[in-house]
Amino acid sequence: MNRRHENPMLIPERTTAMPQTKEQTMKKLSVMIALVGWSGLALGSPVGVYVDDSFTGSTLDSSVWNSSAEGVSIRTDIQQVKMQGGWIQSKAMVSPDFGQTVIVSATEIWNSSYSSNTYWGLFDASGSNYIILDEQSNWYVRMMNGGVSQVTAGQVEWGDQMRGAWTISWSPTQVLIKQGATVKFDSAVTGPAGGGNWNFPTVDMGIKAGALDSSKELYFGSLTLEVVPEPASLALLALGALPLLRRRR
Repeated sequence: MNRRHENPMLIPERTTAMPQTKEQTMKKLSVMIALVGWSGLALGSPVGVYVDDSFTGSTLDSSVWNSSAEGVSIRTDIQQVKMQGGWIQSKAMVSPDFGQTVIVSATEIWNSSYSSNTYWGLFDASGSNYIILDEQSNWYVRMMNGGVSQVTAGQVEWGDQMRGAWTISWSPTQVLIKQGATVKFDSAVTGPAGGGNWNFPTVDMGIKAGALDSSKELYFGSLTLEVVPEPASLALLALGALPLLRRRR
């Protein structure tokens, strides 16, 4: 069949897409980022900051924290929370889903001397699930899932003060602990004592810290709990934005 003699009425009309302005492209990118952020990238806790306390008041903020009451106070001269025979636990509790990481950040950690009852990290409400740094003369990583406890064979930090900025990052597949930019523990590298794999908790958890021995003191300058997208998820978001950029060109 000679296609040069086709009926022009039967040939679909070609349309040309209008070029997008830079403002239209950026608006679409903003909408995508907002949707990802508000959805939490999955079904877990929405991305955001749940606790951010620098302990600037004269008393512990009861809207943010539960506590043992006795043994907990604010040192107003240095603006740090002090635990001595007591504990604090955030009322906010979260858990990561695919594409998410829960991060606990702490600054100016200091405790007066070695104590096997000094700890800080993530705890659930029942106390049967946690990811913590636990002091037993030196600091060890300890995890519990459903009442089954695991601990590192060796310490992750020697000494009793741990000064500086620390983070505990918890995703569905990894726990990472840093002092500043230095990795002190990576669950993908260091396994539990006795061998095998780490059994991460899967329930909502919040910040908890305590010095249960009344002869010991534990201080924090600030504590933060947040849920953030994993870097891989941000990379996927960027890939999703490429068609918009190509269309603009």
